Amino acid sequence: MNATRKIVVLVILGCSFFWGCKDIYEQEKYQRPDWLAGKIYTQITTRPDLSVFSECLVLTGYDTIMDVTGSYTVFAPTDQAFQQWFALHPEYGNSIENIPHQELENLVERHILQNGWSLKQLKSLDIYGWIDKDDPENDKPRGYKRQTLQKDSDKKYFVIEGSQFDKIVDSTESNDYRKVFIRSRKYGPIFFNDYFGVNDLQTDDYGFYYDREFESGGTYYGKAKIVSPEIFAENGFIYEVDQVTDPLYNAEQILNREDSEYDYSTFRDLIYLFAEFTANLDATNLQPEAKAGGLYDTLFNLRYPDLLFDLQEELTGPNTSLSNYTVRYQNGLMAPTNVAFQKFLDEMVTNKSGYPHWIDFGAVPIAVKRVILNAHMTDIPIYRTDIQQGFRNGAKDIITIDEGNIAEKYYGSNCSFIGLNEAIVPRAFSSITGPVYLRPGYSTMLYALEYSKTLPALKEEGKEYVFFVQSDLQFDEDSSLFVNWLDRSANRYSFTAFNRASETFSNVPRNQLTKMILNQVGTSLPRGNARKEFIENLAGNFIVVNNEDNSVSGGLPNVWGFNGDSVIEVIPVRLEEETDNGITYDSRGWFNTPISDMYANITSYPHFFDLIEKAGLYDDIFYSFPFLTEGELFTVFIPSEEALSAIETDSLSKEELQQFVKYHFIRGTRIWTDGSSRGGSYETLRVDESSTQFQTKYSTLNIETASDVIRILDSNGELFVEINEQEGATNKMIATDLDEDSDSRYDFVISGVIHEIDSVLIKQQLHR
Repeated sequence: MNATRKIVVLVILGCSFFWGCKDIYEQEKYQRPDWLAGKIYTQITTRPDLSVFSECLVLTGYDTIMDVTGSYTVFAPTDQAFQQWFALHPEYGNSIENIPHQELENLVERHILQNGWSLKQLKSLDIYGWIDKDDPENDKPRGYKRQTLQKDSDKKYFVIEGSQFDKIVDSTESNDYRKVFIRSRKYGPIFFNDYFGVNDLQTDDYGFYYDREFESGGTYYGKAKIVSPEIFAENGFIYEVDQVTDPLYNAEQILNREDSEYDYSTFRDLIYLFAEFTANLDATNLQPEAKAGGLYDTLFNLRYPDLLFDLQEELTGPNTSLSNYTVRYQNGLMAPTNVAFQKFLDEMVTNKSGYPHWIDFGAVPIAVKRVILNAHMTDIPIYRTDIQQGFRNGAKDIITIDEGNIAEKYYGSNCSFIGLNEAIVPRAFSSITGPVYLRPGYSTMLYALEYSKTLPALKEEGKEYVFFVQSDLQFDEDSSLFVNWLDRSANRYSFTAFNRASETFSNVPRNQLTKMILNQVGTSLPRGNARKEFIENLAGNFIVVNNEDNSVSGGLPNVWGFNGDSVIEVIPVRLEEETDNGITYDSRGWFNTPISDMYANITSYPHFFDLIEKAGLYDDIFYSFPFLTEGELFTVFIPSEEALSAIETDSLSKEELQQFVKYHFIRGTRIWTDGSSRGGSYETLRVDESSTQFQTKYSTLNIETASDVIRILDSNGELFVEINEQEGATNKMIATDLDEDSDSRYDFVISGVIHEIDSVLIKQQLHR
């Protein structure tokens, strides 16, 4: 071989990776040995223990291909590996000539990688190219998948053609078909010690799928272990492996496997409901028949935009338009068998569950079906470590799996696959949102939860929420929320409401709808031990539970409809589904939350407000109180007019008057009369005499709380002031506007509470 040819060979080997020659000189250099005898097929023929695989190459024509052009890596099963494989496939009579040609071709192609990879290069890759130990963004070998030569043919799907979308059906039901363009070859996985380390996995996770022990220091292609050193060839590398690898099936092919003892057709057909076909004219026009002017099919792209990944797509990762991601990323699919899925429907989804749920699965809205599917998908491969420690699925639920419920396992080309004997129950069904997703009469709220993206907050585990939800019947009556469908086929919609104040229909923006829903979700359950309970909700406001008449409100009387003026009483009715993070109630309407700010509330007590002005604590230009910190929480004890008139304030200096006023403000908390706050010592805004120039200390109040009463104690622990729950005098809510540029009442949150007291708070009387 002349010098020029030697240089060409080295360039081919060094630049084999599809990112080009980046950092080529940082990789190990391989000089062409004097004994190198030729290209890949020629080298294989020199290995006596590769005779069967050599014959496979001849029968499929790859003997010629790999000795003429291209750069490859071959994982060649030994003759002993083929003997083991034939024992598992007696239908072929120990002869590769009995294997159907297409199956044999697939077998050969899945053992050959595009491009030549040294053993070091197989373990030194990520999505940005060769890893660099000095680059913290690219110093880990997370890239473990490589592109093979196997590529599926474009696939035909039988459909019922529709005006808005095409539905995939059995060929006997169809009136048309769509031929889908397959744009990528398949990818095979390579496992090595560092892969498990950088992904916080155990080598036992390998055996979870391949039923063999991972030997430390070994390198495995699928289930096959490399058992030879690198065998060099002019156009690549050869590795002898001890097993014939499994077929590289993608998620769709796994669900359709005819050799499986399990049937997943119900789950597969559910996925097919979300199929979206779009014509690919570029691929169509590149077909040989199109170029020749003959008859040809239009080729389509197939996507599942509402699901976590596309069932048949070989490219994986956050952007499947870029093949680079596929070397690192893998999806996960957990499919319940038909028996398991029907059990799930009977026990949870339909009215066979004993609750007034959907009459059958056909009646279930597409949004609910999407939740079911995404609960069984992930954007990561699922290993034993994950199913034991917990992992997040496509519905954003953290789940674990009982290994006893696993029917089968398979590591596919675009996903890890786990067949299940028990379906995954989405947290949307088991949490306080369960009645909304599972009852036919709450579809408006169902779409509101989806549109506002509030579901993740409402289904959180370990909570004791209380959810007050309106039915479709209620919305039909008060016109406070409507689903406005823009495109049902694309699941596009918005929301409107009939504004009773203006007598017009108003759009309900997403952020406003979010606030409206969160106002209906209390963060703790009613205890029933006080006449009125004040439960903070997820929007930062409060739900008032009146235990005397069983009514609920948002702090103001409930009104009929959206921006209505007719006062209504809301007495909730519990929905009886078992939920694991709280209780759900049917409610007659949206809660009405106060919007009176500190200024409006304080000025309603003119005698107290007059003292604040005299103390110089009021800004009459901005109508504000500079001594209060914007956004901080407060409890304010305001002496009655009679209490203030009983003391002499005119003799107080301005500084003394300021201290007097500030002693009536507790900062950092809201204390209600329902006993929900713990008793103890609370800081006021009054600066204490013990303060220094280095440390500011605040005078405190000793407060005792109980049901329907707040007690302020003196320095001896004796009662000084008792504040009993009283309508109009206690628990008056102070609101803060979070967006002063908006006139929406839904931008307010409850930042404080006022209690009127029949005494004044003087430090000398409380702390001697």
